[in-house]
Order: sequence, then structure tokens, then C-alpha cells
Amino acid sequence: MIKGGLRGVFYISIIALVIVFFYNLFLVFNSNSREIFFERITVLILIIIILSILIAVSYFRSYDRKKSNDRVMGLVGKKAYTVSGDYFGTVKDVLLSKNKIYGLKIFNDSKKKKVILLSNLINSFGEVILVDSKVLDKV
Repeated sequence: MIKGGLRGVFYISIIALVIVFFYNLFLVFNSNSREIFFERITVLILIIIILSILIAVSYFRSYDRKKSNDRVMGLVGKKAYTVSGDYFGTVKDVLLSKNKIYGLKIFNDSKKKKVILLSNLINSFGEVILVDSKVLDKV
């Protein structure tokens, strides 16, 4: 979905467009002039196009975000912590071998270097990555 404060503006703009749509629809059926009729129909078509674009953008953004957590590339950018709760770094790359995760390339902020952790040192993948505590001793 759309982030934070923009979400409210997004939904308010959709509601405003729907209100303008129904107002123009009302004017179309109550217009006496043929010129006003075509003008209002044009406005209605434009509103329908804008609403369609806004709804499509909202759908595809939420769809991409849902899929990214299930994909390998969804791991890139996640924070890595040790099992004891110490911050370790940020995942920069995923290493694959034979369609399996071989390891992760993590940028360790405290040492200012990239570390490759093999999958046997990674305890879990989720909102954050949990790595074995003995990794801190080796780095």
C-alpha cells in the first residue's frame, strides 16, 4: 500500500472523485443544453479514467509488497540480528546455489565491511534475519 500520510490523501482524493462523479452524473440527466451534456460526459469519462488509474496503482503496489516477502529478493534490505539480540547488519545480497539459499552477504555496520554468512549460520528468516551468536566472534 501507500506509505503513512499519503494513504489518507490517496483515499480522500478517491472519495472526492466519486462525489464529483455523482454530481456530474446528476447534472448530465438534468441538463437542457446539448453542449453542457457533452461537457459533463467528458468530465465523467476523465473521472472514470483517473479512478481506474488510482485503483490500479494501489492494487499493484500492495501486490508487489505482498510478493516481495515471499521472494528471495524480499530478504535484501532486511536487518540481521544475532540470537542474543545484538544488531549485526543489513542484508545486501542473497547467494544461491542449486536453487537454494547458500548464504547472505550482510553489511556489518560496526566493522564497516561486508560479511558472507553461509546458510548453516542463519537461524531464521522473517521480518528480521536471526544469525548464530558465534558469528560475532568470527567477524
